[in-house]
Amino acid sequence: ASFAHRDELTDLADTFNDLLGRLEASVARERRFTANAAHELMNPLAALRSDAEVALRRPRTDEAYRDVLGRVVEESERMAASVEGLLHLARAEALARTPEARIDLSALVLTRVERLSALAQAAGLTLTTDVDPGVRLAAQPAPLVQIIDNLVENAVKYTPSGGSIRVSLTHRGKGAACSGAARLVVDDTGIGFDGEADRLFDRFYRSDAPGVQARPGTGLGLAVVKAVAEAYGGHVGCASDGPGKGARFWAELPCVGEE
Repeated sequence: ASFAHRDELTDLADTFNDLLGRLEASVARERRFTANAAHELMNPLAALRSDAEVALRRPRTDEAYRDVLGRVVEESERMAASVEGLLHLARAEALARTPEARIDLSALVLTRVERLSALAQAAGLTLTTDVDPGVRLAAQPAPLVQIIDNLVENAVKYTPSGGSIRVSLTHRGKGAACSGAARLVVDDTGIGFDGEADRLFDRFYRSDAPGVQARPGTGLGLAVVKAVAEAYGGHVGCASDGPGKGARFWAELPCVGEE
């Protein structure tokens, strides 16, 4: 009996230690997030103050004032983008897994891709779709729009002119049991990546690969995709054959079957 008693205490201790470990990791992640968020907002604020202080040191020409105001607008837009990204992320992470009305994800994907086609066309890209009809999810439309838009916009941003993007939606495991999953995949012929698949969905992460830092971004779009997918019991992933060889990003979400 004594051995059983020690085994039970050991199991309890292991469970408690595991809980403490997860809490410690969570606190560490939140601390990093706070530091990163402060850094992202402080940089444009510092630039705004510096431009304003320099402009006020002595009278300047109208052209010089216009140059300063132009930089102020640029930094303000950068800061606004960071704040907007943080708001989207906070909403995504706060999503509760409660019963939702069924929505037609197939129709939503086609609608969003049509609206984003002008963005792709302006970038000199070919945007195509391959969407299974009748794929339904128990979810809110707005968070799913965040998944679709962020994945497509990410592909547009990192695919050079003349390239192509393909958006596909499939439904695995169709049937009365409703145990299948909707899989949204965005393939591109863009700059690709190497050894970063486990970090690209991290909050504020931006690769140091050539061509990435030169493009505007907050490093929050893919984090929002991950947060929404996980809130609905799904998961995300990405893959690439290497730099310059394109990339594939996907989000997989539980389905409710067809009506």
